Amino acid sequence: MAARHVVTPGVLLAGYGMPLLLARISILPGGLGVTEGSMVALYHALGVPTAVTVLVVLAYRLLSFWVPTFVGFPLIAYLQREHVRDDSAKTAARHRRP
Repeated sequence: MAARHVVTPGVLLAGYGMPLLLARISILPGGLGVTEGSMVALYHALGVPTAVTVLVVLAYRLLSFWVPTFVGFPLIAYLQREHVRDDSAKTAARHRRP
């Protein structure tokens, strides 16, 4: 809808579901372009304009790969900070003399 082209739920599910299944059975590591290529081909075959198709594939890649990556790195640092603090407290407690 954001690209001013309304698609039916069936087209949307087919355009995302089939490429993900194809990537799973691909012999290439991580589906290496199989998902994006098959999305473009499938959406084009279903009558979605090419400009909208490119936008959809780029949005898919942004939401499925880049957003979790950018959220994940700070989250890793935060979670490791808590873990390091707990380990240092346990180590200090073990080295105390009664």
